[in-house]
Amino acid sequence: MESDSIKDEESEYFWTGENEDYLKEENNYNYGSNQEEQKTNQEVENYTEEECDYLFKIIIVGESSVGKTSLLMQYYHHCFQEKRMPTLGLDLIFKTLKVGDHIVGVQLWDSAGQERFRATSRLTFSGSDAVIYVYDITQHSSFMKIQNWMKETDQYCIDNLYLMIGNKIDLEEERQVNTEEAKEFAKEHKMNFFEVSAKTAINVKKSFEDIIHNLYFEAKKNNKLPRKKDSNDSVQTLRITDPIKNVICDNKDKEKNNGTCC
Repeated sequence: MESDSIKDEESEYFWTGENEDYLKEENNYNYGSNQEEQKTNQEVENYTEEECDYLFKIIIVGESSVGKTSLLMQYYHHCFQEKRMPTLGLDLIFKTLKVGDHIVGVQLWDSAGQERFRATSRLTFSGSDAVIYVYDITQHSSFMKIQNWMKETDQYCIDNLYLMIGNKIDLEEERQVNTEEAKEFAKEHKMNFFEVSAKTAINVKKSFEDIIHNLYFEAKKNNKLPRKKDSNDSVQTLRITDPIKNVICDNKDKEKNNGTCC
């Protein structure tokens, strides 16, 4: 079980929506309206989608090479692979957490950034509950193209929550996207915003938990369970590769490779 609040040293690297009453402070990240609900950050295993009380579908989009797959690997496997082949088509991971008294299941869809795979990626947008937009802080063009991704997802995503992530803050000396510029953009579009590093894990867990907990409390606020996703959904048959699930790394690997794996 995690502590009542989620904190790390890099709290200045994120901005959260001013109107979210369950996000009490930027530097004291409390979830829930009471002490019992704040003790809600435990990863659990061996639950199927059918056994989850809440089931959310989150899609992750952004230009090629911004680090979408690396973010998922860091969040799911707690490791980083220095050199990766680009995602071809779609990847999916499924993660379960205990939030309050409920088991929350999350489908995290990683889509290819290359134009030739866009048609396949678009098929995953329908039925999503949230969208995560990812850009590379060392490539200003990837930040500018977030607006294009927003236009695409807006065609298919209805009543979604949104989060923007600026990746690769471990490359601060190569930064091209100013943090304040990104904060203003996120604020304008009513999105929460984090700067993270998939390589060093800074803010990775916090950013994913932000959108997951926001979905959970939004569902509770509306006094209804979110729509269930059929585990036999035809969209899932379009998954071409699933390298994330096949990655295995342990502490020895991470120590040997200075925090990276594979």
